[in-house]
Amino acid sequence: MFTAYAAPRHACPDSPTSSRSSEDRFDFHFGSPSSSNTSLDDFDTHYDDEWCHLRRQQDTLVHRLLEREKQHGNEIEAWNVRCQTLEREVKRLAALVLGVERERDEARAQLARSAAQGPLAPAPARPLQPSAKPIPVIDESKPMSRQNPPPCNSFYLLGHCNVPRCRYEHRYELNAEQIEEMRRGAKHHICNAIKNGLACPEGEACIFGHACPKGPACSRERCAFNDEQHRVLPLPRPPLRRR
Repeated sequence: MFTAYAAPRHACPDSPTSSRSSEDRFDFHFGSPSSSNTSLDDFDTHYDDEWCHLRRQQDTLVHRLLEREKQHGNEIEAWNVRCQTLEREVKRLAALVLGVERERDEARAQLARSAAQGPLAPAPARPLQPSAKPIPVIDESKPMSRQNPPPCNSFYLLGHCNVPRCRYEHRYELNAEQIEEMRRGAKHHICNAIKNGLACPEGEACIFGHACPKGPACSRERCAFNDEQHRVLPLPRPPLRRR
């Protein structure tokens, strides 16, 4: 009989079998392995596998417990913050309620004092006078189109204005020369019907322009009249007397 040594076998860390010698002894009788040593080796292998499996389960369970504890800690911290916020809100509302109750008590006390003093004589009511806007006056140094506010063309040239809340002035006292100046100035504003390519229902009686009053001699860069309306020769008109 002679003795041989097998190669070392890797065991699970912390396994009881890992504390054994790094070499397992086998006995051979004329080259035949011992059946008892082979059975012991199989048992150690199975035991190491079970030990490693249990150790992995233990590590997994410990990791889950640590994660759960960390999660619970975060939840508790969040609840603490929420509770502190609610406590501050309750204190704020309590202060508001106390203020309202204090004002209510003061109002009741004032009503009680007023009732004890008796009814007071009402003060004489002052007549309310409507605040009328001052009538504007024409500025002689400015043309009619530069007045502030400018006079209404429809009101002074047609005798009526159908625009609700017209932004132009209706209370000027104008003379004939000023009205004539307004009539000439209105001709420089293109009629809305002509501007939209329609026939004007007023015809020649329209107070606004159907063609450029200056005709081909117009030099305005942004004149509202088109080229065809600039070809119409203007009618001669008497010169406007200066005031």
